[in-house]
This record gives sequence, C-alpha cells and structure tokens, in this order.
Amino acid sequence: VVAWGVLLVACAPRELMTESGRVRYFAVEGQPSLCAGNVAFLDTVASRFSTYLGLSIDAPLQYHYHPVGTELPCPSGAFGCTDPASATMWARNPDEAHELVHALLAQHSIATTPFFSEGLALALGDDMSVGVLRETPSVDELLEQRDPLNYSSDELLGITVVSAALLRRGGPTALLSVLRAVPPGSSAEKSKQALND
Repeated sequence: VVAWGVLLVACAPRELMTESGRVRYFAVEGQPSLCAGNVAFLDTVASRFSTYLGLSIDAPLQYHYHPVGTELPCPSGAFGCTDPASATMWARNPDEAHELVHALLAQHSIATTPFFSEGLALALGDDMSVGVLRETPSVDELLEQRDPLNYSSDELLGITVVSAALLRRGGPTALLSVLRAVPPGSSAEKSKQALND
C-alpha cells in the first residue's frame, strides 16, 4: 500500500517556477511553456499596467500556466481566472495579459461588478480591435449582475468599448474610483450612478 502511494506521488505532475521580479511564473513539468520570453513579456506588461493604473505591485503576481489537458481551477469554460483573495492567476495561455489586470485589482482589494472588472481587463489586456459589433448591446443589460462567461461576444465588445471610453474620458484614476464605488453585488442603478458621476 505504501509503495502504491509513493508511485502516485511520483507520477503526479508538478509545477516548475521561475520569477522575474514582478511575476512568479509556474508551468506544469513536461510542458514546453517555461519560456523566458513568456515571463519577460508578462513582467513587462505587468509593469506597464502598474504604471498606467497607478497600482504598485507589492508582491510578485502568481501566474500558473495550465495548457489544455491539465487541470485548471477556474469555472467551466473559462480560459483563465484570478483568485481575488490571493491575486493568483491561472490560464490556458502562457502569456494572458488579461488576467494581470484582475491580479493587480485583487492585490489592491479593488473588487467590483463583472461589467467593470471584465471591461477594464478586456480594454487593457485583450486585442478586441478585430471584433465587429453585429448588434449594439444595451448598457442597461450589460450592467446587470451576470457571470462573465455568459456575456456574448457582442456584449464583451460593448463592455470593452465602454471601459475604453471611460479611460479616454477620465483616465485610469477616474475609472478606478468608479470601480471602487461599485462593489460586487451592486445594483445596475448604482453602477449607472457611478458611471454618471
């Protein structure tokens, strides 16, 4: 029985880690993902996001790369997620800049509704410029509390457009004050009021 347990432990995949200063990068052993280029890219992007948003990186951001075929501790259907309590990221892609935005917000205890958190992460960390809105989503509908995985591609583009417009209008400081004013579970009315203030 003891030999069986030892065999199971020896066969379990383990994570290898490398650190850049701002990002601590983990990859499953045996995957060709522990690449200095991925770590340097994430470190550079984390630095730029930190500077732009005015949010310091107080401890290295934990990034766990788990390719398809390995377990990902995220909601079913997600390609990445960030634990708001620890600012730890998990992703299917080796260099998911989107999750860095969520980790920075989490490290500074900025919790907000999916509309605002996903909007900022999409506006800064994704290339949504290739998308074309087929149908203009209603901002009222977008502000409703929902699981981000249930947004359609048009709704995700709409959220991105609104967040990008807020960044252009008031800059990151103004958008972060909106995010702080609208904690998770806030009503659509409270979100609208924060947008108009």
